[in-house]
Amino acid sequence: MRPSVLTCSLFAALNASAVFAGDWPRFRGPNGTGIADAKDLPQEVGPTKNLAWKSALPPGYSSPVVTAKSVFVTAHEDQKLYTIAID
Repeated sequence: MRPSVLTCSLFAALNASAVFAGDWPRFRGPNGTGIADAKDLPQEVGPTKNLAWKSALPPGYSSPVVTAKSVFVTAHEDQKLYTIAID
């Protein structure tokens, strides 16, 4: 079976101030508003524009949790649920 691919591109060529702006520990961010304090973020992000890295993952419907060293997402495949940590 060919797995579905979800491209995880959470860190879109951000400058150092944006990368270290703080953790995104839950749905809609640190205070639940979906607004970050980061400044000077790219105006456009896409599969080939302002992209620092990406990773192929099984499909999932979660909001990522971002910490200083990891990104956590959930995914599903073959009726199994996975929690994936990306270092």
